[in-house]
Amino acid sequence: MSLELKVAICDDDKHMQESLSKYLLDYSIQCDREIDHAEFDTCEELMDEYLKGNSFDVILLDIEFKNNDEKQMNGIELGKRLRGLYANDNTAIVYVTSYGEYAIDSIKIRPYDYIKKPITYERIVEFFETYYLDQAKSCLLYTSPSPRDST
Repeated sequence: MSLELKVAICDDDKHMQESLSKYLLDYSIQCDREIDHAEFDTCEELMDEYLKGNSFDVILLDIEFKNNDEKQMNGIELGKRLRGLYANDNTAIVYVTSYGEYAIDSIKIRPYDYIKKPITYERIVEFFETYYLDQAKSCLLYTSPSPRDST
């Protein structure tokens, strides 16, 4: 049995949160994967979770938030803070957005993926299959004995 994956969905669109939640549930059932997820309406709410000591393996993160005044973070700013202030390089940040023009801005944040809306179940499956494959490869790198160990 695989370890539980912790996923955060951060989007101000409740319909998008519901769709992503349903896709995660469907995927976890279809592929027999344990996925726990939490939903956040703002970047500040998600940041508060990190400040409380909670973290996620994957963040499905919108970039633009409605009613976003200058005091509120957008997804790019949250990504910068997670990567910078908290030296968080292990979380797979996946931008899920309608705005392609932010792709260049997001490069410095090293997102794991960039998914354009409207999002489909097939695209979520593609992302998670790639993610799990990459995780398995990195586990092999860290658990395989080096050639020097066999002598």
